[in-house]
Amino acid sequence: MELSIRETRVAAGLKVGDLAARLGTSVANMSRWEREPQRVNLVTLEKIAAALSVPPESLISKGSQVPVGQVSGATKTLVVTVKSLQEGKPDFPFDRNYLLTITNRPHTELASGIVVDDAMFPTLRIGDALLIEPCERVEQPGIYASMRDGKLMVRRIMEGLDQGSISVMTDNDSYPDFEDVEASRFPVTGRVIWIGRSFGAPA
Repeated sequence: MELSIRETRVAAGLKVGDLAARLGTSVANMSRWEREPQRVNLVTLEKIAAALSVPPESLISKGSQVPVGQVSGATKTLVVTVKSLQEGKPDFPFDRNYLLTITNRPHTELASGIVVDDAMFPTLRIGDALLIEPCERVEQPGIYASMRDGKLMVRRIMEGLDQGSISVMTDNDSYPDFEDVEASRFPVTGRVIWIGRSFGAPA
C-alpha cells in the first residue's frame, strides 16, 4: 500500500515530531509509519488523517492496494484489501483476523463504500466507511446499500407487508420513507455489516 503521509505532513509544515505529538506516539513510530506503510492499519490511518486535518482516503495513493497476504512486521497481522463500490473512493485495508470476527465471507466477496449523503443521519454520517456483505434481496431488517447511477445509496430496509414489497426508511426526518414499495425500486447490492468513522467527525 502506498501512502502519502510524509508528503502531506511536509505540505502542512509539520516535522515528524510535531505529528507524533499530535498522535500521542513516539517519533520512532511516526517515522516507521512513513517509511513502512504496510504497518499502518485502518484505525491508525484514520488517526493520522485526523491529525493532519485531511480525509483518510487522501493519504492513499490512487490505485494503491494492500497486497493480499502482506504481513505487517509490527503486529504480524495479515492485511487484506476490500474493494470499493465507488469509483474514485479508496479500497479499505483490514486486519484479516479482525475481519473474520465480523463475517464468515471471504474478503474478496465483500465491498467497501463511503457515505455520501445525510439520509441516514445520525446513524451514519457523510464520510463514514462501510463494509458491505453482498446480497440481492432483503432477508432481514437492516441497513442496505444500493448502487444507482454510480452513486451509493444506503437506507434502512425491511420486508413489506405485501408479497415482494419492501419498506425503505431513512433515519433523517428530512428525507421521505417509502412503505410497501416493489423491491425492484431499490435493488440492493448488499447489507452493511460494519461502520467506521474518522476521529474528529462532526456530531
